[in-house]
Amino acid sequence: MTKKSLKTLLIQIDIDPIHYNKNVETRTTATVNILNERNEKVKTNSILFNGGAAQRFGWAYKLDSTPETDHYSPCFEILKIFRDDSYLEYDRILYLDTDTYYYPDSPNILEYYPEEGFHAVSRMGKIFDSGKEPDHLARLNKEYLVQKYKKNYFNSGVLLLDKNTIIKMRPYLTHDSIEQMLEKRGLWSDDQSAINIAAHESGVKINPMHEYWNQMDKRFKEGYIVHLKGSIKNRENVFDERAKEYLNAVSSSN
Repeated sequence: MTKKSLKTLLIQIDIDPIHYNKNVETRTTATVNILNERNEKVKTNSILFNGGAAQRFGWAYKLDSTPETDHYSPCFEILKIFRDDSYLEYDRILYLDTDTYYYPDSPNILEYYPEEGFHAVSRMGKIFDSGKEPDHLARLNKEYLVQKYKKNYFNSGVLLLDKNTIIKMRPYLTHDSIEQMLEKRGLWSDDQSAINIAAHESGVKINPMHEYWNQMDKRFKEGYIVHLKGSIKNRENVFDERAKEYLNAVSSSN
């Protein structure tokens, strides 16, 4: 039986840091770090790789550059995919950070995972190496959540979602609920933890993905989607030969 065609959107979100500059001094260190770690070359190449993937697989593509958050922190802009009704016209949404590369020789991610559920790559083994949860999770005062995080705590740089999953997670990611987390739970600017909380508390089906779909270590040649997270993107040797070969081919054809 032929699998039905799914209307899919690949979305990236990038807000001009000027929008946040006036708030940086009074906001979080996370905001400052994000601004310092921006790399325009990486962003440009990310758009090239990921827009190419959308075209290759017949998906819609959007680079959203309109500020939405009330928190004045770039990291919370991802939450608009759970708030904007226009995204509900799609069966599936693939969210990618602007420091990710979906390589042109990588397969179609939709062929690997079920049509419904929350799909992301677990960061276990790195978050809890010290034997205790991160401080912002310790302040949740919900032991059952902490135990679930110890089993699976997901990186939000690559998310594969369906419409029903987004609808179920929405109530936990409203502006009001996020402000409550900021003020009472100590999630000072952690969109990733907010999304983890929403996934666990909403009861959506959670499907951990293989690390190749969000490759965050130095094995960039092995990943289907690589994630140049944090300061990695500013290292001189960040562009592996696999990326250079494709980018050179694109440049020579223009």
